[in-house]
Amino acid sequence: MSRKPQRRNRASRRHPNRPNGGVPVATPTGWPSPDIVADTIDANVLARELLDAMKPATMQTILKRMDPNARKAVLAQRNIPSAKVSQRAAAQVLGLVRAVDKPAEGTLLAAILDPASDLFQYAVITPPGLTGMRLLLADLGLPLIADNESLFQGLRTWSQWAQEDFEDLTLAVVIGMRCQNSALAASYLAANHPDIAKQYESLRKRFPRMPRVSESRLTVSNPLTRYFSARTDQALPSTSGQLNTLLVQDSKIREREIAETRSQQRYDLSEYASRLHQRIHDSAEAEPEETAPPETPDAVFDRWSGHLDHELPALPTFDEWAQAVAAARECMTRLLSGRPPEESRFELLLSIRHRLDNFSLLLTHVTQSEVFPVRDDLERALTMALSDPSMSERLGNPPETVGDVIARLEALPDEARNRAVPVPPPPDDSTAQAYDLSDLDSILSGETGKQLLAFATMREADGSDRLSAAAEPDGETA
Repeated sequence: MSRKPQRRNRASRRHPNRPNGGVPVATPTGWPSPDIVADTIDANVLARELLDAMKPATMQTILKRMDPNARKAVLAQRNIPSAKVSQRAAAQVLGLVRAVDKPAEGTLLAAILDPASDLFQYAVITPPGLTGMRLLLADLGLPLIADNESLFQGLRTWSQWAQEDFEDLTLAVVIGMRCQNSALAASYLAANHPDIAKQYESLRKRFPRMPRVSESRLTVSNPLTRYFSARTDQALPSTSGQLNTLLVQDSKIREREIAETRSQQRYDLSEYASRLHQRIHDSAEAEPEETAPPETPDAVFDRWSGHLDHELPALPTFDEWAQAVAAARECMTRLLSGRPPEESRFELLLSIRHRLDNFSLLLTHVTQSEVFPVRDDLERALTMALSDPSMSERLGNPPETVGDVIARLEALPDEARNRAVPVPPPPDDSTAQAYDLSDLDSILSGETGKQLLAFATMREADGSDRLSAAAEPDGETA
């Protein structure tokens, strides 16, 4: 495992067979330096506890997983047999690493756990890549990793080499050796060690762009491990390009399965929606009627603003978008089986839909042309507006929050603010990659999206409790 970059005689040495050409990466923007992480997290204390509890059999497993040449280089100079690693040899090594005053910074332990460097020293960690590592649905997370060769290789090494028995010790050494992505290692340790969690949260207050504390161990949550453990017919790809090809193939299979499910479904969604509408109507008749407010431009606009938090970003973040795709897929599955979606799963979908609609109305006014409420069109129109002097003057400073967008829309002439949101054309299947995040655009624009938004609209108009009660199928089989 490479030492911190200041030690030029070691860390600057290139290892061409490693990710990123064996060149240590820069610490991600907004993350603390490796020195700050090491000074805040008690990696040596944790490493000492883990080594004292470790059995020789675990050290034997680690030594056997080392590259034979690397193992020979490390053990031969200490007169420990390396050809066949016995429990006696493992016990000798364990005694040596326990004897170090600061075990997380010891060179012998670092050399033994060196494969972890592929992820924590040589992999480029980007916001999309980090999102891909943390998404619950592995098939949605992998496309965010497939375009990042160094991250793919780091996760691939971890999937093949790491084991839960020595994961925490490895992460402690990553911090002690001041690897560039040591903050990421600390985020996984914090999930299982309360003392580390307190130290990590104190650090995160100073560096809010650090990763949030992971909900599970890396050996368990690694998307490559999760995806391919269920694909026993497929070997782990060697490159990110091979992974991309496999994801495209799997996406086509999934599309066929969805089509078959749609053709076999026993429930007519339109019929179900009609009955649901009727139940809500019957429920409303039993309550005192309220006088509807007059139809004014403000009332019309309130329908678009929905229940949005005005402090939310004006446009969805990458992480929000990825989570929404996962939620949309779950909702779509329930709709195809004739069941209403769970309300908790489409809250984020509603938020994204409202924000895209609002921004498209604003940019339609600024550019004097239709701007569709989909990511690609919004990005195109915003780039055009910022580069054209007259458009830039109409736009002013780009709005940063939902409240900024709503304030701009409220200031528009009635004709502009009451304009209908442009309806986007159907997705171009010939160019779209079906497995990527454009899934959400397709879902919100397609027939299933209409059903989803119909349920969502009923929720907004009639209240979530009433919708939940009305959605009960009264014992009918869905």
